[in-house]
Amino acid sequence: MTVLHVDSIVERAGLAMVTTRCEIAALLPDGGTEPVSTVTSTLAVRGEGA
Repeated sequence: MTVLHVDSIVERAGLAMVTTRCEIAALLPDGGTEPVSTVTSTLAVRGEGA
């Protein structure tokens, strides 16, 4: 199971810096979950005119 969070969006100098966090968990036979990994990414997005 994977859950994606948008942790922040910051605009600077014509760029939007978008930080996401992806929490990955294994599904257990009893229906529960066990955390496996957390991945954090930051993307730089240019405006439409770029």
